[in-house]
Amino acid sequence: MYLKYDFDRLGKKFNILNLIRCYFSTSGIRAVVLYRLSSFLYKKKFKILAAIIQQRNIKVNSCEIGYETEIDKGLLIAHTPGIIISGNSKIGKNVTIRQNVTIGEKNGGAPVIEDGVEIGAGAIILGKINIGKNSQIGANAVVLTDVPEDSIMVGIPAKNIKTNKS
Repeated sequence: MYLKYDFDRLGKKFNILNLIRCYFSTSGIRAVVLYRLSSFLYKKKFKILAAIIQQRNIKVNSCEIGYETEIDKGLLIAHTPGIIISGNSKIGKNVTIRQNVTIGEKNGGAPVIEDGVEIGAGAIILGKINIGKNSQIGANAVVLTDVPEDSIMVGIPAKNIKTNKS
């Protein structure tokens, strides 16, 4: 169950009391819980229920995450408003997403976000591109091309200003 790993990112012990407490007090966890539930229902062929839960996430958290989206464990959503993640996107382990981020399709292709990526507020990631492991996407960056591992991308269009390995 990936929720345990999502809680680990918050520094919280996973138990039913913390789940209830965080669900009602933390919009990021609430959005992740609703996404995980809608994704589970979708995989079990309860597509209408999955869509209802997804719509609840949009209404309550202003956060649209497609139930078909493949998101690995350890997702951390810092602030929910304005987050849109395409259903065909793939997101790796321990990814952090901040408010007003769009991860979407362009010309029929969707992004792949690898493990350990941090995405700043207002960033836009579009198209069939790959965001390499442990990269950082700066606030309001517009990423339209592949990003190598350990990079820091900023600007419109985004440019690599540093490789962490150097």
